[in-house]
Amino acid sequence: MIHHVEPELFLAISTAKSRKLSAKAYINGREYIIFSAIVDATMFSGSMDTTFSNTETNNTVGEFVKDCAGLKELDLIQNCAGDDYNGFINSQVYKTYDLEYHIRECWTQLGLVPKHIIVGDYSNINFCSTAVIPYDDPKTETRKFKIIRQIDRLNPLSHYSIKALHYSAAQMKTHYRDLKKGLQYWGTGIPLIQEYIDAFQYYENKIPGEYGKIPDPQLGKMHFGQLPPVQQQKATYEEQMETYRVSVKQPPKQAVMEFLLTKYQLTQDSLVKIRDSLYKQTCYDELLNMS
Repeated sequence: MIHHVEPELFLAISTAKSRKLSAKAYINGREYIIFSAIVDATMFSGSMDTTFSNTETNNTVGEFVKDCAGLKELDLIQNCAGDDYNGFINSQVYKTYDLEYHIRECWTQLGLVPKHIIVGDYSNINFCSTAVIPYDDPKTETRKFKIIRQIDRLNPLSHYSIKALHYSAAQMKTHYRDLKKGLQYWGTGIPLIQEYIDAFQYYENKIPGEYGKIPDPQLGKMHFGQLPPVQQQKATYEEQMETYRVSVKQPPKQAVMEFLLTKYQLTQDSLVKIRDSLYKQTCYDELLNMS
C-alpha cells in the first residue's frame, strides 16, 4: 500500500511524538539554520506528510464503512485527497444498503462525527472545492463533464486579498494579471467566470507602466544574496505545467445557466448585477494611489 517511501521511513513519520522546528536563512545560495527547537507535535499543518496521512485515514474509514454496510469492493468507488472524500455508488445499491445510516454508525464507532453527507448526481460533487457541470455534447452526442471551481468560493475569495493592501501599483497590475490568468485556465467563455476575467483584465489595463514582482510569502522573508535553488525549480515547474492546466472543454451556455440556476439560484439578471458590481469597487481606485 505504501509505494513512494520506504516502510521504515513511513512508520517513523507516522508514529512520531515530536517535531523539529527550524528557522532557516539562505545566504549566497547556502542554507543556514539560525535556531531549532523540538515541539510536542505529530505533524505540521500543510506538510505533505499530513496530506498523505489524511488520505490514508480517509480511505481506511471509507473501507470500514463499506465493510460494515456489507458492500462489495466495486459497489462504492472512493476518491480521497487529504481530508476531502468523494464516492461513487450505484443508485440502486445506495437505496438497498442505506449508506447514510452506515456512515453515521461507523463513524460514531470510531469517535468521529461526519460534518455533512451530500448525496446526488455529478452536479452535487464539491470534491476539493470544485463543482461539475454535466452537459450533452451535440457534436459527439455523448455525455461530458466540465470541472470548475465552486462558485460560492470564487465570489468571496477571488477578488479579495489582505496582502494586496500593501502592494504598489506595479504589483497590483501583476496581481490582477495573475487572478485573470488563474481563471482563464479553466473558465474562459463560461458565463459568470468570464465576467470576472473581463473585470480583472480591465483593472490590469487601467494601471499604467510595467508589471511589478510580488514577493513570495514562503521564500522572500529571510534571503540574503542569491535566492535558493528551490525558487528557480518552482519557476521551471510552473512553466512546464502551463499547457497542462488549460481546459478546452466548453459546455453550451444553456447547460451552464441551468447549472447556475439549479445549484446557486443564479439567473441571467443575477449575472448582470454581479458584472455591474465588479466595476463599482471604489477600493480598486484607492489602491492605485498607494504606490
